[in-house]
Amino acid sequence: MFSQFLLSDGTPLITSKSVCQQPANENRVLASITLDNSAVVTDALFARIHAVWDAAKVSVEDLAGGMAEGFIRTALQGLDLQV
Repeated sequence: MFSQFLLSDGTPLITSKSVCQQPANENRVLASITLDNSAVVTDALFARIHAVWDAAKVSVEDLAGGMAEGFIRTALQGLDLQV
């Protein structure tokens, strides 16, 4: 069970959907993480990570070379999720 997502009285913190937005940085225009209860797996969490990088500063090769995957790993680690 996702006890870390319960308030002290047992009320679910994530009832249908939560969105966390991150501020822009030197290469990224925006980023957000959407969390929702999984409709497919019981007692699981669905996470959708969305990011937009500045094309003038980041190439497709940079993203394919590990920048995008590194961002996803960092985002999930920040939520203390295990994949």
